[in-house]
Amino acid sequence: MIMKLLFFCVALCLHLAVVNSEGQCYEGLSVDGVGNMTLVSCDFTMESCMTKIELNQGLTILTRQCLQTKACGSHTTNNEQQCYSDDAVSKEVQLCYFCCNDANLCNDFATIPPQPIQPTEEATTPPPATPLP
Repeated sequence: MIMKLLFFCVALCLHLAVVNSEGQCYEGLSVDGVGNMTLVSCDFTMESCMTKIELNQGLTILTRQCLQTKACGSHTTNNEQQCYSDDAVSKEVQLCYFCCNDANLCNDFATIPPQPIQPTEEATTPPPATPLP
């Protein structure tokens, strides 16, 4: 009897840990602000919230969903050229992916955020050591 009770307690604790580890994201599609975004609890295998913003000659398509962090990260690798490049901006055709998993509902924005500042060589090179007196 004690063994069954112990097994039940362990199973319940594991279930609660999985339920509480699920993050929440917005999910849905909108075109120029018209569409349906809903609040969803992401499965523990889909640990990131993704926002895809497509700008095409004045048309804005916004897609949000839960996604695996690795899959989401593979989309963001093209942001430099397809989202932030002078060519993409001047042609008014931008395809941007953003991933987050640092807070619930972290994919709540609808505009392209400023490009992250890339460290310069000066910033990554440590200053020369100063000799001690």
